[in-house]
Amino acid sequence: MFQLSTEPPEFTQRPVDQNIVEGHSAFFSCDANGEPLPSISWTKDGQPVTNQRRHTVNPSGTTLSIMRVQPSDAGVYACVAAIGASNRQVTARLTV
Repeated sequence: MFQLSTEPPEFTQRPVDQNIVEGHSAFFSCDANGEPLPSISWTKDGQPVTNQRRHTVNPSGTTLSIMRVQPSDAGVYACVAAIGASNRQVTARLTV
């Protein structure tokens, strides 16, 4: 019988703080292991980040790209790795 792990995901790559000049691009990378593989999502200042014109998340969720950074993009970005109800997050700050 298959049993879901009760262990939270473990991060294998964490995003790092960035100081980006307005108009340039920012990239945050994050990855995690677990059984089964965790799903990865991103938040900015506690709000979900969705694919928009300048904000894109790759299909696996491991990279968040912000094109043509603007002052409104500054804030704390969190990578959230989840396995069922068990999740962990790590954060990085974007300064513009």
